[in-house]
Amino acid sequence: MIVWIYGGGFEVGTASPPMTDVANLGRATGTVVVAMNYRLGALGWLHLADLGGPEWAGSTNLGLQDQIAALHWVRENIAAFGGDPGNVTLAGESAGAFSVGALLAAPAAAGTFHRAILSSGSTERVFSAATATAIAEDLLTVLGLSSVKDLLDVPVERLLFSQGAVTESDIGRRNLPGGRAWGVVLDGSVLPRHPADAVRAGAAAQLPLLISTNRDEIRTFQALPGFAPADDNDLLTDIRQAGIDQPAELLAAYRARHPRAGLIELRTVFLTDAIYVVPANRLAQAQVEAGGAAYRAVFAADPLGPEFDPGWPRYDPAATGNTRLFAAPAGLTTEPPRDEVTAHWR
Repeated sequence: MIVWIYGGGFEVGTASPPMTDVANLGRATGTVVVAMNYRLGALGWLHLADLGGPEWAGSTNLGLQDQIAALHWVRENIAAFGGDPGNVTLAGESAGAFSVGALLAAPAAAGTFHRAILSSGSTERVFSAATATAIAEDLLTVLGLSSVKDLLDVPVERLLFSQGAVTESDIGRRNLPGGRAWGVVLDGSVLPRHPADAVRAGAAAQLPLLISTNRDEIRTFQALPGFAPADDNDLLTDIRQAGIDQPAELLAAYRARHPRAGLIELRTVFLTDAIYVVPANRLAQAQVEAGGAAYRAVFAADPLGPEFDPGWPRYDPAATGNTRLFAAPAGLTTEPPRDEVTAHWR
C-alpha cells in the first residue's frame, strides 16, 4: 500500500487537490492509497519550543507530528480497508518529499513504513532551531504580541495573513542555506538528528529509497516577479549562499554547459541543482554507503517551451504530427489517426 504526502512548499496544498488523482494511483498500482492532510504554514511549522517555556515544549514540527500520527493510524487501522500495514510505501512530492526525508530520521515514525519515494525532495531542507525561533519571534512582532501565550487569542485568519511577512518569497532565498521559510525544524525532540546525518549513519539502510528529480525543477518560477538576476553579481550572491567556494568558476562552468543560456536560465539550472538535484544525489550516495538500496530517477520530458509555450506546433487538424506524444519514446503523433476507425467516427 502507499501513503502519500502532498507538496506545496509547506504552505499550501491538500490531500485531494484537483491536479492529482489519488484514486487513480490506487487503480494504476493495484494498491490501497492513503493521502493525509497535515498542518501548513505557521499552524504546522511555527517553532515555539525554545521560546514559550516548558509548557510549549511540544509545539514544534506540528505538521511532521500530523504525518507521524497518520502513519500510526495506518499501521493500526488499514487492514480493515484491505491494506497491508506490513508493506507500506511512503511517498511524497516537493514538500511531501522533504517530509519523507525528515521522517526517515524521526524516531516516532520508525517501523511505520517499509520503503520510501522522494520526488523533488531530499533530506537537506531542514531549518535550525535558531532560525525557526527567530522566525517565531518576528511573527510575534508582526502580530504585535508580547508573549507566546497571546497567540492563543489570535484569529486564525490573521495568523495566516501575517505568516508570509516573516519568510522569504523568492524560491532561491527561501531554500538555499540560511534561508527563511516554513518547514521541518531540527528541534532536538521530534527530530533529534539531522536527516542527512541519520541516513549516513544507517537510519534508512533497511528501507529501499527511490529518489526522483525533474530536469527543469525551477522553470515554473521563472515567470515570477523578481526571479531574474540583475547581473552576474546578483547570481553569484545565490551561488555563494549555496556554500560554493569558487562561485565565479561555477558560473563559468554553467555557461560552458549551457552556452546559449541567459541569466534567467542560468539561475534556473543553478537553483535546480542546488535545491533538488545535488541533495538528491547526496542522499542516494549516503544511502548506498550506509549499506542500503537507492534508486535514482530523473524526469526529463520537455512539455514546455522557454516562455511556457507548449514547445510544439499549434494544432492543425489537417496536419500530420500535430499532437505531442508523452510516452516512451516521446515525440509527435497524429490526432485523430488517419485510418478507417477515424473515418467511421466522422
